Amino acid sequence: MAYAEILTVERVFPVDGIGLTVVPDFLVPEGGWKNDVHSIRIVKPNGEQLEANANFTLWHFNVLNPAFPKDRRWRVVISLIGLSQQDVPPGSKIFGDTATTGLLKSENAQ
Repeated sequence: MAYAEILTVERVFPVDGIGLTVVPDFLVPEGGWKNDVHSIRIVKPNGEQLEANANFTLWHFNVLNPAFPKDRRWRVVISLIGLSQQDVPPGSKIFGDTATTGLLKSENAQ
């Protein structure tokens, strides 16, 4: 499989029943989003690599502040089952298949 870089991890945190959640997240592509599991490669800052499955899921953030941007309320979030925070330290790079990466990157180009 051809891999392309999806993101550089800023931080991760565990969410009960969901797994290790990765920040940053992504805008929802214009055509919408279908939740799916994708194979990814993680490259840690020290060069160590590991393969994992990642859930790419549409999340709604219920923010009560009316000034909070509407495009930040619905996001595509990556979560990792069975990994610890030590497995994905800040600065790690996550690579995924080129089709998914292209879709997420094109929607998030500023």
